[in-house]
Order: sequence, then C-alpha cells, then structure tokens
Amino acid sequence: MRKALILAVLVACKQPAEPPPQATDAEIAEARKGAARVQQLAEQYQLQKRKCPSLADLIDAGMLSAPEVDRWGSELSVVCSSDGPIEVVSPGPDKTIGTDDDISSVHQAPTTPRK
Repeated sequence: MRKALILAVLVACKQPAEPPPQATDAEIAEARKGAARVQQLAEQYQLQKRKCPSLADLIDAGMLSAPEVDRWGSELSVVCSSDGPIEVVSPGPDKTIGTDDDISSVHQAPTTPRK
C-alpha cells in the first residue's frame, strides 16, 4: 500500500506542464500597434530630453496618462540601445519578458527593458 501511494505521488508530480498560451493574429496585431504608439512617444521624448525614457518618464512628461499595458495586462517595456531604434516590448501571453512570444515594436528579440 505504501509503495502504491509513493508511486501515485511520483506520477502526479511528473504531469506535464500546461502549454504556454498562444496569441491570435488579432491579439498580436493589437499588441504591436500599442507598442508602436509608445515607441513613437519614446522617440519624441528622447529627441526632447536626450535620454531613453521609461514608461514613468513618459507619464511624468504628460505623454501617457498611465502605464501602457498589453492585451494580457502586462506593462510594455521600453528598450534603448546605442546602435538601434528604441524598441517597445510586450511580454506576450505568457507575461514573461525575454521569451519567444514577446511582441516587439521593431520585430526583434528584446534586450533588457526599462520599467
């Protein structure tokens, strides 16, 4: 009986995890549109202030009224690099930045975001 209970616990623990959520084409398009809008605001801010903005900077400057969130309720992240355009990234349906389902304003893999 004890061996059967231990075996049942081991089997229960080895159940496969649920697959990550999948975004529809419409959800991806919506997230990309929001990211592109924030990217334009971030570029304007960068031209005016000569620094990479965070979402808080854009709010403080009156360019956004609240943090921009994606379809899944996650805040967008602003990413600046010295050799490329400003990128705005949605963590996507898994709500984790840096994974394959991230949605970018410039369609590139994200780097370290600024919150």
